Amino acid sequence: MKKIFIGLLLFTASIHGEPSLEEIQNIQIVDLKKISGWMNDKKTKPRFKVMILEKLNILLLDQPENVSKYGSELLDLFSQVKNNKDDGSSYNFLLRKKTCLFLSYFNGTAKEDESYARIQAHISTEDNGEVAATCIQVISSYENKKDDTNKMLLKMFDSSLKKKKISDDDIEIATAIIEVLDKFKKKQSYLTLLKVLESKYPTDIKNKAKKTLESFPQ
Repeated sequence: MKKIFIGLLLFTASIHGEPSLEEIQNIQIVDLKKISGWMNDKKTKPRFKVMILEKLNILLLDQPENVSKYGSELLDLFSQVKNNKDDGSSYNFLLRKKTCLFLSYFNGTAKEDESYARIQAHISTEDNGEVAATCIQVISSYENKKDDTNKMLLKMFDSSLKKKKISDDDIEIATAIIEVLDKFKKKQSYLTLLKVLESKYPTDIKNKAKKTLESFPQ
């Protein structure tokens, strides 16, 4: 009876356009067209999409050469989750975090510029502090893009400093930005970090900014 019930569940999932658990387990890198269909299908629940990305992660770790071989297809696939906002499912924000992490696979490859631009786009449209912070940390790993990243983060930070009220999401994003500015230690960051000291941000953020300023080479 238990086997019949499981079979019915899998059959029902297939009817509604969702992959079954067995189909996800059996995904291969050559199945990207089918995977794209699942990721694009509004009937596919966010948790199934997370499972698909986890399976792809395993496949790419086992055969990293496929990142370059299937670069265009993978980039198109990862871009499909950008509009999955937090409409009642915590899996949606996990999807967006994982998308930034997956896009970083192209760091140092022929698709580096394109993947970097897509992470930038994710950050610019993200309203969840935790997701934005993850994407900010990811984009900071692009060694050849440090100047662009620094410029983008300063623009974001300067904009947030004009807010009359600072939210928890703003604080999470500010923490990630300061960590990256501290890592880069570019002189262009100095003025923005000084502004933080006189801003509406809480004391711990001001202390982080002050500590970063003090670590800059004189």
